[in-house]
Amino acid sequence: MGGRVAPTILTETLGTKLRRLAYTAQISNPVINQPFLLPAAYAYSTFFVAGEVVSNSGRWYMTTTQGTTAASGAGPVENNTGQAIADGSAYFEWYGAPTITADDALAPTITTVTSSITVAAAPYYLTSVWNPSVFPSLFRIRGGYTTSYSGEWGAATFNYAAGSAQANCASYECYVTDRKFAVGFYDDDVCVQIIVDGRPLKAGGIKQATSGAPNWVIVDFGEAFKKRHVVVEYYRQKGAFFGIRTTNRGSVHAAPAVDTVRAVFISDSIFEGSSYGPMLPGGQTQSLVGKLLGWDDCWGFVKGGTGYIATASGTAYTYGQRIAEALTRNPDVWVFAGSTNDIGNSSASITAAALACYQAIRAGGSTAPIIVFGVWPLNNAGVATVEAAIQDAVTAFADPLGKTYFIPCYGDTMPWVTGAWNNSANTGSVNANMYIAGDNTHPPEIGTLYYANRIADAIRRLVLPNIR
Repeated sequence: MGGRVAPTILTETLGTKLRRLAYTAQISNPVINQPFLLPAAYAYSTFFVAGEVVSNSGRWYMTTTQGTTAASGAGPVENNTGQAIADGSAYFEWYGAPTITADDALAPTITTVTSSITVAAAPYYLTSVWNPSVFPSLFRIRGGYTTSYSGEWGAATFNYAAGSAQANCASYECYVTDRKFAVGFYDDDVCVQIIVDGRPLKAGGIKQATSGAPNWVIVDFGEAFKKRHVVVEYYRQKGAFFGIRTTNRGSVHAAPAVDTVRAVFISDSIFEGSSYGPMLPGGQTQSLVGKLLGWDDCWGFVKGGTGYIATASGTAYTYGQRIAEALTRNPDVWVFAGSTNDIGNSSASITAAALACYQAIRAGGSTAPIIVFGVWPLNNAGVATVEAAIQDAVTAFADPLGKTYFIPCYGDTMPWVTGAWNNSANTGSVNANMYIAGDNTHPPEIGTLYYANRIADAIRRLVLPNIR
């Protein structure tokens, strides 16, 4: 009788994994999944913080600048542009038509309280404290590394200049088994978002009860005791995470990293954001692209005013100066984009700087795919020149691994942005009105989402089929 044959163990390739996750994400992801709860209704003489979405006259509006609404009037009125809408001291952007008309029947109730109100008291009785500083193995940080304080976690992603760490799109993740739980956070006059089982709790962010103090969002599912996947997102990662509280029957579990894809994005303010947006927690371009493709660990090495050559007037690293630190993250995918900030430099110098970036990645031992996008397609003189110079760098690179891909934005045969670039005049025949903000440069909230969708679609269509 012959011996037993050892089983064949099949190992999933990176390409197969990326395609599988992209397919799954195309069907279900936190960007397209319906929130559990409607946004708050617009109200007169009410203070709204940046990132809150309000409903007014059957339309939704994003608060871009915190302030108190007017004492009377119609409130924010749809203008279908990227222009901010003033109402009292608050400013809003049109956010689109409602995606839901009523709270989900299975939605939890949410209540935000300050640390001065103990969650161990009735009616909360959330007596079990799962602090990340005490139980670090129960929590996973995505898109950043922890910076510990007394009893809380902060996050950092990269150094945009020597000794200047900042975080972009980092989030905290765990599993919670209970019928109700509380998420502890601290943020400065902006919102957090809590995603439960792939669905945002609320359309728009969740505001603090009290600014300048620790807050707890109590999420109560009634008697529905079950295990839930919980992700906590911040506005450009501007806050602290205090962990989870559960009932004495509840528990917190670490989230497995089986399907983790770590991506490093190197770009400028089109990814980092501007005063026009994004304001939603977890709403930066790289975070949205990750959700749309199923990449859960997206590191935003992004900084306004920078490029392959541009240094934000000497205050920040160039793209190339970020490579050494980015290599330490050992990404599965690299993504570059832009930049208009390099306009005015010679084509040869831009090509040389971009080429040095891609060469440094391979010299540093990374074999990951490198995806290079052109320039956010403004009509500024010089955009076409910069994008052509970047394409020349990819050609000159002639990646020995055959895994570097160039995708035009300005020169795409299917224009990303159309129109005369005057978004104050909505003709209805161009999309620049909606996707370019009032400065005629940066995308507003809805423009950021559009840009992320174009990037994700291009990667899904032009790159993923070619990765082994």
